[in-house]
Amino acid sequence: INFCRISLFTKCNLYITITFLLCSNFAYATSVLWLNEKEQSQLAETIVLAKTIKIQPQWNSEHTRIETKISLQAIDSIKGTLKKGDLFSVFQPGGKIADQAHVVAGNSLYKKDSFVLLFLINIDYPKKHFIETGIGVGKKDIQFRNSEMFVLPQPLHGLLLIDKKGNITSPHSI
Repeated sequence: INFCRISLFTKCNLYITITFLLCSNFAYATSVLWLNEKEQSQLAETIVLAKTIKIQPQWNSEHTRIETKISLQAIDSIKGTLKKGDLFSVFQPGGKIADQAHVVAGNSLYKKDSFVLLFLINIDYPKKHFIETGIGVGKKDIQFRNSEMFVLPQPLHGLLLIDKKGNITSPHSI
């Protein structure tokens, strides 16, 4: 391209575009409205302490995206219709099958045989299929130390947290 032959209008647009790209702030792909435990409890149809049994990425019916089915067993039910021993599933977007990966910022990380506290919404009643109350905020990790149980918030990666006024925040400042 001969830069001298480009019109003044095109040059101005090019400079504006380059300036905008170089000076703009980061763009966040996922923004999350942070909910505290009381708000999550009110929103959730089901609150359950559970053990992760199986993590199974699978293609959707159109074979256009990967979703992950997490199979769990209820250890204790705090709210909702699940009972101790019930098997149920949580679905989330993204996952990895062979060399194909769909990554969704903020998805909760599940590990087989780990214990979790979940705030859930039923997506397929009467079947026991659920989603978290929000990306990255509907799951807490449970750890046992010296016969004591600790509820740990999950680290949030790739998320921009905002409060109800639209201000950028962190879970510790709310």
